[in-house]
Amino acid sequence: PSKVTIALDVHSGFGIKDRLWFPWAYSKKPFPYLTQMHALKELMDNTYQHHVYTIEPQSQQYTTHGDVWDYFLMEFEKLKQPDQIFVPLTLEMGSWVWIRKNPLQIFNPLGIFNPMSPHRARRMLRRHKNLVEFLIRAVSSPKRWAKLTSEEQQTHLEAAM
Repeated sequence: PSKVTIALDVHSGFGIKDRLWFPWAYSKKPFPYLTQMHALKELMDNTYQHHVYTIEPQSQQYTTHGDVWDYFLMEFEKLKQPDQIFVPLTLEMGSWVWIRKNPLQIFNPLGIFNPMSPHRARRMLRRHKNLVEFLIRAVSSPKRWAKLTSEEQQTHLEAAM
């Protein structure tokens, strides 16, 4: 019943940079809330000017069928009320940084995509604390990014494309 919902899937990934992905994974076409996502990205860029994230559609890196967030978003679109917004995000954490600090973990089947030592896991969680706090505040105060006028939507759509 919420008017604005953001879901965040957090997992380690393949690469050096942390990426904040939004749908679609199955297609290169824009997802229904591209204007709001662009406004949210702009708000984050202005709030945390030196954040570490590349914010992009997942399909910019690769496409895949069967992505759970694509499925949830499609189901949401069938059931939603006209003024509801659902933005599923994936935080793809660049795990090559961990391997660079501990090259031996590449030989551990559980370690290649996970920080093995407890202090690294804590550091990784601290690194994303501002992102989680930002998203909580964005959902609790959606006027600047989710409740856009038609003129603002057009501006953000043009910039996002």
